[in-house]
Amino acid sequence: IISLSSDGHTTTTDALQLDDLHWKTRGYNKWQAYNASKMANVLFAKEFQRHLDNEGSDVTVYSVHPGVVKTELLRHNGWVTSVIDIV
Repeated sequence: IISLSSDGHTTTTDALQLDDLHWKTRGYNKWQAYNASKMANVLFAKEFQRHLDNEGSDVTVYSVHPGVVKTELLRHNGWVTSVIDIV
């Protein structure tokens, strides 16, 4: 099983706050929210693997960074899009 994540999970500081998943009680930051969502993907994969192991399954769960892909997600971040164009 493959769960897509990102290297962004490595920059998560206190952004993954389970008591405020919708950013209602703190100022919203798009990058912290993105990084927190990627950390949630990693944690999901780890927990899912733990459950499968406890059941004696031979299924493996991976959380992976798919690489850089030029999509409309970054259309408003000119410098990032410029770097992707170079790569």
